[in-house]
Amino acid sequence: MIYITVKQPPHYHQMTLEEFLFETESKPRIINHNLTNTRTYVTNYPNDKLMDKTDVPGLISALVKYNELTADIRERQRETLYNTFYIAKKGKGMPYVFKKIFASQKQYVECDSSAVLKDIASKAREMLVEHPTENDEEITNEVIKYCTKVLVNNGFTMDEKLFRKILTDAHRRIDAPKEELKGALYQLKAIFEEMFGSLYHTSAFAYVKNRSTLDALKRHQANESKWFGKYDLSNFFGSTTVDFIMKMFSMIFPFSEVVKYQSGKAELEKALSLCSLRGVLPQGTPISPTITNIMMIPVDHKLSNTLRNFNGQSFVYTRYADDFLISSKYDFKFKDVEQLLVDTLAEFDAPFTIKSEKTRYGSSAGSNWNLGVMLNKDNKITVGYKKKRQFQAMLSSYVMDRLHGQRWDKSDIQQMEGFRNYYRMVEGETIDKIIEHIGQKFDVDIVQLIKEDLRV
Repeated sequence: MIYITVKQPPHYHQMTLEEFLFETESKPRIINHNLTNTRTYVTNYPNDKLMDKTDVPGLISALVKYNELTADIRERQRETLYNTFYIAKKGKGMPYVFKKIFASQKQYVECDSSAVLKDIASKAREMLVEHPTENDEEITNEVIKYCTKVLVNNGFTMDEKLFRKILTDAHRRIDAPKEELKGALYQLKAIFEEMFGSLYHTSAFAYVKNRSTLDALKRHQANESKWFGKYDLSNFFGSTTVDFIMKMFSMIFPFSEVVKYQSGKAELEKALSLCSLRGVLPQGTPISPTITNIMMIPVDHKLSNTLRNFNGQSFVYTRYADDFLISSKYDFKFKDVEQLLVDTLAEFDAPFTIKSEKTRYGSSAGSNWNLGVMLNKDNKITVGYKKKRQFQAMLSSYVMDRLHGQRWDKSDIQQMEGFRNYYRMVEGETIDKIIEHIGQKFDVDIVQLIKEDLRV
């Protein structure tokens, strides 16, 4: 089976004779304005017309040239071509780590009010993010050594083994390629996107230009979905091998035609080998997202089609990287859907599967969060009342500290600015009113203050 993905042009409304004769107002001509949509077709083999437009020898030649130009890089010790650091997973970080470690200890004081823990958290975060190394264990060992020493000196009991586990679970390792390798990976990305014309399934929303989590949720909003199942893949990047990528690419046009030639298969595998670290796809490179979106086309296509009529119900399916969001207008057996996901991944021999303990199910009548936002009972997308109040409190604290001569860490300001930009994308008018209210209260231009502090 060969999967062929093409861009989906806008859908136009076709005027009927009755509309032409009797409608007083002209109807919109375009039904679908989203130019990022794609359509995937499955066939046993590409037709002659498509093959006539595809220069397979030219694609192989491009890979040969690329591999020749990057031969020197490929021969080097791979770890030396990366800087490794850690960033907190969403809703986690060092305060979360301390809360988990000391949750059962009466002596524990909430990080928000403990000066000792706040200082340690700030220093640990700096060590994790701002001091990259070629050896990831070097970072975690230094953080654990530092935190243990300070905490023990301040009367806290430490379990280093537990601390290490919670620390690594709460953070995502990022392997960022150094400039030379980064440039080479950008070149390969351009070859895949421009020469191979590689696209993504229309249900994929992560790492796609002009697409966002908000666009993904709008799919479910358009369906007036009331019930949602959220499913996470386990170790998505960290278990994706070159062998699995090659297996999936061999089903996806035009890679499928390249690998029919022994030389083409060898050159594609060689090019992809430069994209791996420790045998798998690293998080933090410019090409890893592109590769995952291509390789997941068969999976996305199978799930999207099957879920249109599954167990007698119609579902909406979207994928954001390793997060599956599946919804329906009606209550459904979310465990049956989970099993469908597991079975589909197994069908393609995927090295990753569903992380059952992270599966979430609920309705829009409750606090049902999807991709960081909420589709409420009125079918409106919102960041939620609690988050808006927290954002307002954060702005107030920032301005008050600023007026009293206390400057926030740049990383904290960047986080606040990230909230501001994302929340405005969801509820622009409401967020602007909050900013305006705080600005008038303290007689300051908050946006200007943020810009000044970020320039420092």
